[in-house]
Amino acid sequence: GATNEFLEAWNGQPALAGEPVSATQDRLLQERRDVLAAAFERWSLGKQENLRSALAGCAVPQLWVAGAEDQKFTGIMREAAARIPSAAYAEIEGSGHRVPLRNPTRLAECVRRFLAVHRLNP
Repeated sequence: GATNEFLEAWNGQPALAGEPVSATQDRLLQERRDVLAAAFERWSLGKQENLRSALAGCAVPQLWVAGAEDQKFTGIMREAAARIPSAAYAEIEGSGHRVPLRNPTRLAECVRRFLAVHRLNP
């Protein structure tokens, strides 16, 4: 159906290429298609305000993370982190756009290290 066609097209984008969707993830996407459709409409990058110029004034420690195989977002995240004096950038090898799904252990290590450096441990 239309949902399957949309998901196939979505998963075929360069940022997501080579990132398989498990049967469980596919089932969840199918079950939550109304929520996902609303999210795509509300959070589309095309609808977001460009806040790049405001980043330099941000003093809150931040960790920007991208998968090394995600060519589009590695550039965006690297540029954003470079504009913020208190920001760090982490690139997760072996991951594309879906870092939490592809490499949750490495992501957790990066977050723990960031929190320790900034003494933000919960």
